Amino acid sequence: MKISTILIYVEHGAKAMGLTLWQQLWVNTLAHQLMKRGKEHNLKQALLFNVTLRYF
Repeated sequence: MKISTILIYVEHGAKAMGLTLWQQLWVNTLAHQLMKRGKEHNLKQALLFNVTLRYF
């Protein structure tokens, strides 16, 4: 079994693009959309860390 790890850093509160009007009103955060898409593609594990301070 091959396991891959991907780290994606986005700005806190980043908004997803290309959403329907309903999605924009209900849940429009990029983090939520990434988690949803991962689940749709049978991602085995996903962790979401909200980072509010910058590292650099």
